[in-house]
Amino acid sequence: MSPDTEIFNRLYVRYRTNFIVIARSYVEDTAVAEDIVTDSFVSWWLRRNMLPEDTDPRRYIVGTIKKQCLEHLRSLRIHSRVHKNLQNANERMLAYHLASLENNTTEELHAEEVVEIMRRRLESMPSLMRDVFLASRTEELSIKEIAERFHISERRVKYELKKALDALKEALKDYLPAYIIFCTIDLLLRHFR
Repeated sequence: MSPDTEIFNRLYVRYRTNFIVIARSYVEDTAVAEDIVTDSFVSWWLRRNMLPEDTDPRRYIVGTIKKQCLEHLRSLRIHSRVHKNLQNANERMLAYHLASLENNTTEELHAEEVVEIMRRRLESMPSLMRDVFLASRTEELSIKEIAERFHISERRVKYELKKALDALKEALKDYLPAYIIFCTIDLLLRHFR
């Protein structure tokens, strides 16, 4: 074993525990304190030949420990601020959603959901079915007028209307009882004019 290695081992064995106590007094975490002390010993070891000859290794290592503890605590403070900012943002978003829900009545929420479901269902219908339905409900055209407009039979108009109503009834079954669906469809279609 070289004389340098013996000096390192002697210093490490003799002062490691005391240095960990010093580091732990700052960082309050034994594992972090142990890492800082080990890193400080390694830092001294790697720089020992570049340091002035009269450098006391113990003072150098303690100085390095304090600097690393300071860097660790600054890093924790930054992390804490970021975490707090994210938490505040989450709390603001939660407050916004709560206020939004508290300001809307259940009926308003359901009405908005029903309108959205109807819009999506109408968009997904075949174009003829949708056009026949909208002509009947929003333009209030008769079956005969619809048949003439789309060049189809009156029987086909009735079929397309029935299919459209069945599709809307199915889409809205969880929101409205069946007997209300047909009563409210005309009211809801006003949103599509």
